[in-house]
Amino acid sequence: MYFKELLGDSFRRERGAVDAFNSALNYGYIVLRSCVARAVTAHGLHPALGIGHRNQYNAFNLVDDCMEVFRPVIDLWVVLSVKEEDYLTREMKQQLIARLSAKINIGGQTQTVLNAIDLFIQSFIKAMNNRDVDLITISC
Repeated sequence: MYFKELLGDSFRRERGAVDAFNSALNYGYIVLRSCVARAVTAHGLHPALGIGHRNQYNAFNLVDDCMEVFRPVIDLWVVLSVKEEDYLTREMKQQLIARLSAKINIGGQTQTVLNAIDLFIQSFIKAMNNRDVDLITISC
């Protein structure tokens, strides 16, 4: 439903698809996932021990949980920048990577996406330690 609203009724979200939209989403999510994985492991968390994602074959369940908050950064760029007839070029990949330097609001502060990921992971740890989900700082 989400992707149909963003990209139209004919759009089908598929990981292995090679159309412009799926290719851009896949690449953007891989870049985002790697940044979240770095933050998760840098803060001493085990990336496979997820909360919502619990696939025994996925070594990045927690990473996938934590990156959900930041997926719209990629989604928005794809909706605004990619056309159906496009091919994912080197320039487009560079622009997707540059989304990590985009400014977003998190916890009332303007931060880059990369800094916001780190702040989110720190707040996630604090929320777990205090058993208080309200301590999680999300981006807006």
